[in-house]
Amino acid sequence: MLRVAVLFATVATAASFGYIAESGTISGGAWHVWNESTGVAEVAPSMCTDDVAVGDMVDDSCCDIDAWLGLVMGDFFVPYTCMALQLGSGVVRAYANCEDGTFTYGETCAEEGEDYPFPSTANTTELTMITETSAECGCADVIQGSGCFRANDVGDGRQFFVELGMCT
Repeated sequence: MLRVAVLFATVATAASFGYIAESGTISGGAWHVWNESTGVAEVAPSMCTDDVAVGDMVDDSCCDIDAWLGLVMGDFFVPYTCMALQLGSGVVRAYANCEDGTFTYGETCAEEGEDYPFPSTANTTELTMITETSAECGCADVIQGSGCFRANDVGDGRQFFVELGMCT
């Protein structure tokens, strides 16, 4: 079985494992992607997707890092907490940070008046920033806590999940 991790075109260079915010450092956290777009009919088990909304906690097997690879958030969101990246046919922005001591992840992040997703020609550097909260990043979908959660898909056959770690 082929399971792949999301490999983002834009990766922040980081010397440390996590971003140090006032309320802690994110530890762990990863994206997991079931990929049927490769032509291999591999989809997430129905318990991971049926009647499951974005942000819902799902069984840990949906994010089983021992079975396949994940991109570690602590490596990606340093030093920026509000990152823009090329994904699918456009540019999206996501958020990861510790808020009040709780691992917080956000998607669908755009400031008021911005078209979302951003066009594929958008400058990811100009859209990337350091924010203290998911609200400052403009995130519409916010997930908090530890565990495996359903994330947004991008409409290309991949099924996205996020595994959130802890704040230390």
